Amino acid sequence: MKNKQHGQKIAILVNSRARRGRNQQITHETARDLLHRDVTVYATGSLEELHDAVSRILAEGFDLLGISGGDGTVHLLLTEMLNQGGDFASYPDLLILRGGTMNMAAANLGTRHPPLLELRTLQLALTLEQEKGFTIPVKQTRPLCVNGPDRPLYGFVFAAGIPPRILQEYYKGDPSPARAANVTASIMLESFLSRRGDSRYFAFQKAGIVLDGKPYDAPAYKVIVATPIPKLLLWFDVFDNPRGPLTRGFYCLINSMKTKDIARNVWALSRGRYHGPGHINSIFHKMEIDRPVLFTLDGEVYEENKNGKGLTISSGPLLNFLDLSGIHVSGLLAGSWHYEQTMERPIP
Repeated sequence: MKNKQHGQKIAILVNSRARRGRNQQITHETARDLLHRDVTVYATGSLEELHDAVSRILAEGFDLLGISGGDGTVHLLLTEMLNQGGDFASYPDLLILRGGTMNMAAANLGTRHPPLLELRTLQLALTLEQEKGFTIPVKQTRPLCVNGPDRPLYGFVFAAGIPPRILQEYYKGDPSPARAANVTASIMLESFLSRRGDSRYFAFQKAGIVLDGKPYDAPAYKVIVATPIPKLLLWFDVFDNPRGPLTRGFYCLINSMKTKDIARNVWALSRGRYHGPGHINSIFHKMEIDRPVLFTLDGEVYEENKNGKGLTISSGPLLNFLDLSGIHVSGLLAGSWHYEQTMERPIP
């Protein structure tokens, strides 16, 4: 992969409605002062504004695009950008800023700090790149492509069954990490202890599923999760032997166990250590679901479509994400810094 100079043309897309984005608002003046160079900032608060901003971003040919928002913002941006098309190889490198309530994509793809501090870290990286030939690390991965009844959707974490039902309850209150933990724990406890909770949240969902051309051997499921990034929310570390963001294929988990068996093995399941009947945990390249399902993609909940068509989940185009996690800034006024390179296992 040819090294790219990132400091020539920079844009930042800000979801002005995102939780942290409201508290740490990035404006043109803020970005210019932090990065010590001119920056184009697009503030969006609706899908129409997002469509117009993405059109201008692709037309301008930026070297780097910062995305300030949570997982839902990243999903909506990728969906809009990849559906507008063009030459994917000419897309700007991306930097996800932790501007939302949930930031799974950022945690997996090299962002550690709140948005304003991350921009200060980026400024240091750009200066080192221009003045000392420093190569800013990049993580590559392919977002999921979910082909449904309408246009393709792109994002990082697809889930069906139990997760979207939990999210529906979660969105009835003010979103926050604490609420996410409380709602998840209370729903799991209710489902383990009562038939009402079991039938409401943990009910089997009938569907025919095909994984890389081979039928899944159960007629119904409790949970489906597919993602190219292994670190999920809360205490969940569900994938078997994860190897970082994937450049081909996606981690996939399908569970068809009875609720009492899930309760009995909940810790092993939540840590990716369960190996037994009714549970698949591996890497696949294509998943087909033969009927409409309630699902979530990066926290956005999509109702069952009414036209009877199913879903196909595969990998989208390969994209580059700046990884600033190894750049540690201390004593900014004194200009001190160090870079810590992390070694990862080869990714298939």
